[in-house]
This record gives sequence, C-alpha cells and structure tokens, in this order.
Amino acid sequence: MVYTFTYFTTDQYVPSLPLMGRDLSGSQSMMSATVQMNFVVKALAGIFTAGLSDRVGRRPTLLVCMVLLSLASFCCGCAGRIEWFFAARVLQGLGESVEPVVFAIVRDFFTEEEARFAMVAALQTVSIGGMLVAPVFGVFLAELFGWRLSFFVLAVVWGILAFYAYVEMVESCPDGSATQSYVGELKRLLDPYLLCLLLTESCMMAAYLTFNANISYLIQSFQQPTITASISMLAFAALNATGLWLMKKLQLGNLWEVAIIAVAYFASTGFVSLSLGILFSDFLWSYLLGTFLQASAITMALVSVNVLFFEPLQDCAGMAASCEICAKSLIPCFFSMLSTQSLMHWGPKGLTLFQASACISSGLVFCTLEAHEYFNGRHQPEEIFSSVRALDGKLEAADLEQLCGLVPLAPKERVMASGSLAFRSDMTLQAFLEHIYGTPTILGWWPSLMEEAASDAVQSGLPLADVCSAFELAAKRGHVEIQDLHDVLLPALG
Repeated sequence: MVYTFTYFTTDQYVPSLPLMGRDLSGSQSMMSATVQMNFVVKALAGIFTAGLSDRVGRRPTLLVCMVLLSLASFCCGCAGRIEWFFAARVLQGLGESVEPVVFAIVRDFFTEEEARFAMVAALQTVSIGGMLVAPVFGVFLAELFGWRLSFFVLAVVWGILAFYAYVEMVESCPDGSATQSYVGELKRLLDPYLLCLLLTESCMMAAYLTFNANISYLIQSFQQPTITASISMLAFAALNATGLWLMKKLQLGNLWEVAIIAVAYFASTGFVSLSLGILFSDFLWSYLLGTFLQASAITMALVSVNVLFFEPLQDCAGMAASCEICAKSLIPCFFSMLSTQSLMHWGPKGLTLFQASACISSGLVFCTLEAHEYFNGRHQPEEIFSSVRALDGKLEAADLEQLCGLVPLAPKERVMASGSLAFRSDMTLQAFLEHIYGTPTILGWWPSLMEEAASDAVQSGLPLADVCSAFELAAKRGHVEIQDLHDVLLPALG
C-alpha cells in the first residue's frame, strides 16, 4: 500500500495540471516541474533515509516518512499560489523517499531470487492498480469538488497507513546489516556491472516520466478534454499489468534471459514510436500507440533488471535501494524537463523524439553489459579476503554470508547436478551451501555457529571435498575456481 500510494500521490493530479495552473497562477513549465522536481527530491532524500534504515531500522524510518506524507498532502491542498504548492511538493518528495526503504524490506524478507522476483512483480502489479485508479480518482474529484479535495483525502489515507504501521509493523532490518560505512557501501555500488543496470533503469524511467509529466499538456495541444489524459494514463497502467502477466505466462527462462527479452522488446518499441512520430506527428493516435507499446514492456523490463541489481547486495539493501531510486529519478527528471521544453517549442514530434530515444538508449546500455564476465566471477581470492575485516577465529554467520556473496560463480543457463539438484542461473557459493546444508555455512564443526543446525550438517551433509566437486560441476567452474577458494578460505579462517 505504501509503495502504491507514493505513485498515486502524483498520478492523481497530473490530468488536472492545466486547471491547477490557472488556480495557482503557474506556467506550464512550473506545473510540469512540480512532477519532475518531486522525483529529484525523493531520490536525493532517499540516499539518507535508506542508509538510515540500515542503521536505526526500517520501522522508525517508514513511520516518519508516512507522517510527513500526510502533512505534506494537507499542505498541497491548502496552497494558494504555485510557490506554496511547489514547497508542499518538496515535502511530499521527502516523504516519498520511503520508497527505497520498501525495496530494502523486500530484500530483508525474500532472500531467494525467485521469491524476490515474485514479490517485486507483485509490488509493481499493486502499484499499477494505483496508477489505474489515480487519474480517474483525481479527475472525478476535481470535476465535482475541485482538485484540492483529492489532496485532503490523501492526507487522511497516509495518516491511517502510518497508524496501522505503528501498531502492526515489525522490524525487518537484519542485525549487523550496517557493518560497513556509507563510503564502503557506495564503493561496492560503483561496480561497472551494477552501474550499467542502474543506467538501464534510468533510461526506462526517463521514457515513463516524459509521458507522465507531459501527457496532460499534449492532450490540451490537440484540443481534447481533460478526461482524455486520464483515460490515456489508465490505459498505460492497464498495459503495464498486461505485460507483467504475459511475462509470467510465457515462462521465458531464467532471470537473465527474461531481462534480455524484456529490455530488447522495450528498446524496439522506441524505434516504432520514433517512426510513428516522424510520419504521423500531427495525429494524437501515433503518439499514444507508441506509448502504449512501451507500456506493455516497461514493467517486465524494470522488474527483471531490479532483481538482477539487488541480487549481490543483501548486506547493504538500504543503500542499494536508495541508489536505485536516484538512478530512476534524477536522470529521468532532467530528461523529462528537456522533453517539456521540446514539447513547447517543437510540439508532439519533439516529445516523441525524446521519449523514443530514452527507450532505445535503455537497450543500448543493456547491450554493453558484460554479464557473463560478472557471473563467471571477477574477484580474485586476494580481493575477496581484503574486503572482509580481519578474522580472529570467531567468524560470525553474517561475515561468512558476506564472504560467500562476494564469489559469484555461475553458468549462463540453468543446469542440473547430482540428478536431483536444480541450480539457478545466478548461483552463488552461499546459495549452493544453503541448498546442501540448510544453513549458510559449511563450517558446521564450529559450535559457536548455529550449534544444532551445524551438528545436523556434519552428520547428514556432504563432505567438503564432495561439496567442492558438486559445485564445480554445477557452476561449470568460474574465474575463481572452487579449489582455489577452498585452499584460501580454510587457512584464512584460521
């Protein structure tokens, strides 16, 4: 619900932008900027809130943001001029910085890739429901009672959600999740593989925000009623859901294969949109057709890239989520601002050009992603152990989890081993050991680590040599060979 209403807050008033501009004495650029600027504030504030949630907990951070959203929504409804509305939207952006905390909570509860993929898809589906309802809800209230009432209703909704979270929500942040400094966490996120994924998401969101911030003024330029913008946004959201449903139905393969297909399809819609915009720029249907094709692809592309990004970042999920929100907000916002100016100066053709180029760019960036190099392991043993704090013979479970997570060894395709063992296409040593032993460690003979589970592992688990052999078979050997890891791992643990 929290994730849904962060988008509902903006989508509900977008169709009414021209009307609100007249009431608040705001220009087209200023009114569109209230949408774009909100994403910028959310992204920048998210760096602080997500990192804070890693340290003080998800629950208090979430509660503060929801209370702020309730107050900010009330202020939006009370604004008498564009300056006051702009300030209230800044406050809403601060409250909406709760979004990366929501994704961090998902990473806390769903450690398995398949489960997390399903949960992120469910989040997107629910948010699409909000996108379907929001513009119709906003236009309906604006026509009957004025645009301010919808903000007052949102203030009440956020207040109710905050109270419910205060009563029912439990803390999910894992103990010791903030063992690294902010700088250390950010350094990990500068990996070229992760940066490419973030830039891919940026391009996708640039296309969406270009549509979202400008559709009402585009509709107005074709002299169509406000309800047309609302229906267009509703259709966009419905096609989002259709694309997600289609992805689940087709069962396209492992996550990496799904991402390739989804991003390629999304990029191809950019070429279609560009062609339609050049040939039929004087017709509204040409823009809407290209946009609706993009809508059918964007959700499945975003979900698959999102899960790929979070997979190796369990121990700094909050910071990772904030960086993702930045990537999905900052660049897209500035891009959308340029597209607004393009619409004002060159009309529908200029808007189509910007939106289509964002789609095409996402495909080009993703093509540069050398995923096989990452999944085959790019860390040498020396790099792995230098990134883990000095060991004193009392290795904690969290340390071993971090250590194993740094060793991505995986084939490109799903493989079978030992007859009954099925491995994911992104299998890490940690995931393999959990599959074999049911515990995140092979060092079961250390009584300080999960004594009962360790005892069971020693009695029923495979010998270490067999574990190494089976993992080599399943992973087809990575750049860091399992035997090298074995030879370095055990001595390093003393």
